[in-house]
Amino acid sequence: MKMKKLLCTVLSLAFVLGLTACGGKTAGNESAATGDSVKIGFVAPLSAGQATYGELQLKGIQMAFDEINAAGGVLGGRPLELVQFDDKSSTTDAAAGAQKFADDPSIVAVYGSNNSGCTLAMAPVLQKARLLHLNSSSSAMALMDYDTFFRTLNDAQVQTAFSANWGYEEFGGKCIVVAVNNDWGKDMVKGFTSAYEALGGEVLLTEFFENGQSDYRSAVTRMKEYTDADFIYNTHEFDSCPALMQQMAELNLNLPTLGSTAFFNDLVLQSAGHDLDGAMFLTEFYVYDENPVIKEFVTKYQEKYNGELPAQQSANAYEAGYAIYYAIEKAGSTDREAIVQAAYEIEPFQGITGTIEWGGENGHTLIGKPYTKMCIKDGAYTLYAG
Repeated sequence: MKMKKLLCTVLSLAFVLGLTACGGKTAGNESAATGDSVKIGFVAPLSAGQATYGELQLKGIQMAFDEINAAGGVLGGRPLELVQFDDKSSTTDAAAGAQKFADDPSIVAVYGSNNSGCTLAMAPVLQKARLLHLNSSSSAMALMDYDTFFRTLNDAQVQTAFSANWGYEEFGGKCIVVAVNNDWGKDMVKGFTSAYEALGGEVLLTEFFENGQSDYRSAVTRMKEYTDADFIYNTHEFDSCPALMQQMAELNLNLPTLGSTAFFNDLVLQSAGHDLDGAMFLTEFYVYDENPVIKEFVTKYQEKYNGELPAQQSANAYEAGYAIYYAIEKAGSTDREAIVQAAYEIEPFQGITGTIEWGGENGHTLIGKPYTKMCIKDGAYTLYAG
């Protein structure tokens, strides 16, 4: 069976990037999918403030589906078709998108959304409809309450535990925490504070900001009062953290900054430049990594998208695309409940950012993947040298 052929090659580079090894189908040795399409809903911001992230995810999952379709598709030759819905980073629109797909019997699984608030708005709708819900961008812990939900990125607990250990080892005991005032930010603060205090560290001050806020000067002035702080842990959104960092530099708050994965976005550098020098952060995906799996993925992505470089959002969404494919193949049908149950039986597979494996007490928690330590030096991203 094709499923066995694919799973036997899942740890090979050739499989990850084209289903070519161990007898897997390719566009060159078997016909591309030509039957009735199997439709997958896609909900993400494709306009408004977080459209950059939505477009990266769209390109990643579409690339996966195009590879799968060229290799013969699913269920004996049916192509995967992505049906898009722009949620504009609105929880109301995200819920509406989920409901639209829940009401459409031709939709057999759904991907989305970008931020945790929108994804949390989708989750109960999709669970009620018994639709498999894949995600590659939302780390909120509350999403694990929904048994139809699976993700391909580390959750907030894994990320903040890593950051807490790094911050404690690097700087010592006392820190200030700043975060965006949304579901993701609150989860990150909770996770980091718990992990950091367990190590013996102390959080002196926690400041929440609204996403898109432009004036941080009063908060920066408060932070300056904590003269015994060793560093700042910053979990702001990518489109807002440059202004905060610029105003910290303006008011001479010169504490080291340890950031979340949101720091790894070219728009951050374009906006803040050298004001970010010295900032440290982590990522699941480093585009210049020498790992052959990543190098080949980057090459194929650039060939497909006119030289554009992929980001973590692209890589994680690509992995989610293959996870959807595996679930449908294992289910052997387009029955929604069968696909959900099949997702629990997907064997671990090598993705772009690490091994994709679900387990834990609930059976659908992503087993933590490794991070790469990064920093900003001379206005550019670079690997952290220690």
